[in-house]
Amino acid sequence: MACAICHYSKHVEICHIVAIAEHDDDDLVVVINALSNLVALCPTHHKEYDRGLLSQDKLQAIREAASEFPHTE
Repeated sequence: MACAICHYSKHVEICHIVAIAEHDDDDLVVVINALSNLVALCPTHHKEYDRGLLSQDKLQAIREAASEFPHTE
């Protein structure tokens, strides 16, 4: 697993594309934690996303592009 943006693989964090706080109180955990709402980011890009330096649309597009390629171990 590697950061969807820079491909750093020493340490990645799982980031919610739509933040937990943006969901309604009655949204199910299965919706909040759906794979389509998660992306692996390095700590730097995760912080940038959380601080609004990366847009939700850009992160979603990067995630979708990455999912089109087969993953290799």
